Amino acid sequence: MQYTDMRKLIIIAVALAMACAAMATPSAHLQKALDRFAGVPGVGIAVITSQGDTAGVNADSVFALESVVKFYQAVALSHMLGDRLLTDSILVAKSDLKAGTWSPLRARYPAGGYYISPVSLLEYTMLMSDNNAADILFDRYGSPALIDSVLRRVSPARDFGLRYTEDEMHADPARCSSNHATPADAATLMHSFFCSDTTSMIVRAVMSQPTVFGATRLPAGLPAGRATIFHKTGTGFASEGGTGNTNDVGFVYYPRSDGSFGFYTIAVFLRDRKGAPEEAERLVAAISEAVWSAMQVADSDYALSGTQPAGKPNRPTPTVTDEGSLWLVPIGGAILEAILDNALGN
Repeated sequence: MQYTDMRKLIIIAVALAMACAAMATPSAHLQKALDRFAGVPGVGIAVITSQGDTAGVNADSVFALESVVKFYQAVALSHMLGDRLLTDSILVAKSDLKAGTWSPLRARYPAGGYYISPVSLLEYTMLMSDNNAADILFDRYGSPALIDSVLRRVSPARDFGLRYTEDEMHADPARCSSNHATPADAATLMHSFFCSDTTSMIVRAVMSQPTVFGATRLPAGLPAGRATIFHKTGTGFASEGGTGNTNDVGFVYYPRSDGSFGFYTIAVFLRDRKGAPEEAERLVAAISEAVWSAMQVADSDYALSGTQPAGKPNRPTPTVTDEGSLWLVPIGGAILEAILDNALGN
């Protein structure tokens, strides 16, 4: 990745927290759009708008997190470690790289015996959903139970539970249900992290990097070039005659034509689905598209009514480039440069 491209991505991540200003109530189109999915078995949806209004389907039902747990882990580590995410050095042994589990880290460096930073492991967990990388972080910095307790102290998340590592879940798939949350809780954690959690920009910078993983889920429901999404997927063990749990939780951020900004958080959880995994992913994409369309209708309502649209920043003014990337002026600081240096290997 070119330096300028990486810098744009990180500037987007830094700007997100600054764009979350007081917002107007969206139109009722959102809940109406979600109601069409209310009769679909095994579906849980939660949406939080820029105002903090909520809509959903089975939003308070409990679902297995699957690899969405890696986002919960990342949020907790951003509080526990701060800048140590960049500066710590972890020795990875061959025994850390367990076989029989999804691990691009093991595929790239199978012999072990090397040092790696926590932020580099987060790149593997958040962008590639690497199970060994997640378990290394659990082992070195805190068990799932500790991550659970930290999140209850530093975040608004409450309707969740974290109990098992990836290795423990692979040893007994029935344990997956013990790492659980409601769609409303997962959306609350992500919305808070992007809108009000100022402890660390490092995880945001990691999530700002492009990844092909999960591209057929929430991102597939968004028009190309119109929005930026930061998201984490989760996929369960396949069931007989069906697919495993299929999850995706994302923060969607987009420019409006008048220079203001819209954003919302969406969590979609699917369980007990019959058919191929691709069908479940198409359903996630369809839900994402319905929410996007409803939010655009709400924006149009504001424009027609002459009401000041949501998302007008009252701090340093962002502008939108021809490429649609957000630039925040002024920008700088030691933490941004440290992220850039680490990401680019300088």
